[in-house]
This record gives sequence, structure tokens and C-alpha cells, in this order.
Amino acid sequence: MRLTGGNHLPKQLWWYKSDHSCLEGTALHESARKRPGLGRGMASLAPLQAAAYTTLNPHILQQIGKPSRFMEQVFELNFSNGHQAKTVRIQRSTDLPAILHWLGLSVARPTLVLVGGASGMGKAALEQVRSLFQEVLVPVAEATSAAVVDGGTNAGVMQLVGEARSQAPATFPLVGVAATGTVILPQAIFPDLPPSAEGAPLEPNHTHFVLVPGAIWGDESPWIARVASAIAGPLPSFTLLVNGGKIAWQDVSNSVRSHRPVLVVAGSGRTADELADAIRGDRSNDRAVRLVNTGLLHLVELHQSIEHLTQQMTCILTTQPTAHTLTSEEQKLVF
Repeated sequence: MRLTGGNHLPKQLWWYKSDHSCLEGTALHESARKRPGLGRGMASLAPLQAAAYTTLNPHILQQIGKPSRFMEQVFELNFSNGHQAKTVRIQRSTDLPAILHWLGLSVARPTLVLVGGASGMGKAALEQVRSLFQEVLVPVAEATSAAVVDGGTNAGVMQLVGEARSQAPATFPLVGVAATGTVILPQAIFPDLPPSAEGAPLEPNHTHFVLVPGAIWGDESPWIARVASAIAGPLPSFTLLVNGGKIAWQDVSNSVRSHRPVLVVAGSGRTADELADAIRGDRSNDRAVRLVNTGLLHLVELHQSIEHLTQQMTCILTTQPTAHTLTSEEQKLVF
């Protein structure tokens, strides 16, 4: 058995399982039709030039069991809007605990994984979901002291959550996970990485970035799930799918592999709406059937009341999950 990205798992698998009673009244899933989409930051947005980044010297961190190979890999990026973000480059998932310690994220906290549309979202689609971020997602994350983990680029849902957090203003950690070969990075800090002609800018209101190996869109997807699981530890987490293209399918699959419930926002467009159709009973797509049969996808409506959406998300993030051992049949569904 093998997870995307290559981590081997023991035969006996278990996860912390969120209490789905928070989602009573939502339909459980069935199937979906795939539609192609773009990467997280392939850019209809004008790329942010590398010159917009400045850098401080690498942090000289007190050595408390910190492996020496990290000493040149922890940085603070300054953005042109005056915001600073702690940034780390990682090669192996086994290093995540040490990395999170040095980013100040070693204490477990509830975690919301945000996935979905990036540059494939048009202006109308962005405006349609903007209030979801301003009036629900950001207030819920702030009230529950949750971390939010996403793909980190300045496009789509990642741009919306960054702007909403800044405007609030809020204090919760907003962690972007991006593959080094897909984003614009300052050469002064990363001289070994060739400039990418199609690289996307990082979203300038994130508090942290975890830069992971990869050169194509989707390479970051399993890492988003890993980082979220490492931050949450035994505490609750869930994934929110808003809109989305081709990479969103990978993100949902990786959340399911982590046994993380996925809230699919119906009415937000594209992949989310296709999966919403599946949740309502369409079984025409085998890949979707495997996902929905795990029982982890749940339907929420974009146009539900703010109070109802807030209550659902708050309930998940504040309800202590229980240990759950996957049966052999469940393992087949997921893997």
C-alpha cells in the first residue's frame, strides 16, 4: 500500500475521525463527472516579480535539537505590502515535526484545509464566493484558533482567504504549501532554483510558507495533506472544497487518504458542483464513486445562511475526534 508521495503505511491503519454529527442533514455522496482545470496559480493574474520580495538574513535559531541541514532553509520573506512570512524549504516528510517547531506551529491546533479554484476562477466566480471567506471561513478560524492550510499562491481561493484574513484583521496561522518549481521565489535566497517562466506569485498575506519538492502543479497536493495532519495532530480538521479544477480532485483524494472529512460547497462552480451532483446521487464516474463511498464527502450549500455554515464549521473544529481503524474494505476504497 502506498500513499501519493511515497510514504509506506503499516497494515493496521488508523486515523482520528471527526464526529460527523456536525453535518447531520447533509447528504452523503455518490459519484461525479471529471472536468479539466488549471493549476493553482497558472496565471491569468499578472505574475508578481521576484523584485517584490525582499529578505532578511536566514534566522539564526537557537539550536535545540534542530538538524544542521535546516539552518540555511528557514527564512523570512518580506512582501511589497509590508507583510512578512516565515518560510521553510523541506525535502522529506519525516522532517515536518522539526520544521513546524521552528515555524512556531508545533502546538497542535484545529486545522482547516482549503482547496479549490485558482487561476481558473473568473472574476464573477470569485465575487460569488467572496462573502464565504469574509463572513464565515475567516471568523470561524479566528474564533476556534484554527490553522488554515492551502496552496499558497496569489490566485483564486488562496487569494480570497489571504485578503479576508488581512481585512478582518485576524491572527490565525495561514500556511501556504507550494512546490518550489511552480512559484516565483527570490533568487537571492534560492540560487539553486532556476527561475520559472510560468511560476505563480505567493499570496502576500499568508503567515507561513512550506516549500516542498516539485516542478508541476499537483506536486504540492500530498504535502498539503501531510502539513495539515502534522499541524492538527489529534485535534479536529476538515477540508473545504470551493470551486476547483483538475488539481482539486487530487486534493480531495489526499484528504480522504488522511481520513479527513471534506465539505463540498455546492454552488461554487466546477469541481465542487460536479461532486455536489455526485453527493446527490450521480454514480457515473468511478473515481468519484470511490471517494463518495468512503463517507467522508459532505454537501454544504453556498447560499445557506451565514449562521448555519458558521455553526457547521465551528462544530467540526471544536468536536474532539475519536481514533478510527480502517477496515480492509475501507482501505480498498481509499487506496
